[in-house]
Amino acid sequence: MKRLAYFSPLNPMRTGISDYSEALLPYLAAGGRAEIDLFVDGYIPANEAILSQFAVFDYREYEPLRRSRGYAATIYQMGNSPFHGYIYETLLRHAGVTVLHDLVLHHFYMERTLEYGDTAGYVREMAYTG
Repeated sequence: MKRLAYFSPLNPMRTGISDYSEALLPYLAAGGRAEIDLFVDGYIPANEAILSQFAVFDYREYEPLRRSRGYAATIYQMGNSPFHGYIYETLLRHAGVTVLHDLVLHHFYMERTLEYGDTAGYVREMAYTG
């Protein structure tokens, strides 16, 4: 059986992508074709059905688990909100399949740069994409 690593916000993070992932995950795991480990950013998912069906890890554990659990693939659900910062950081370091839910990530980059006082980084990114 193949093992997948799956990065996505989940409820209680209130985003459309958390709802999307919680609806999709049971179908991905149906029939025992894949065992899926979920990676979140420092919280316990609120959905009891998700907790009972999937192993949930903090994303900081991905690096050692990547080696020990031998993931066949890593799936990143990437969107345009601050809830995706940990996903972005991880996908920059580790190859995988990125599902891009928004065509424009302006709000994500704006939050990511300006929140950390990186006005120059924001201007650089806007100049690059403009």
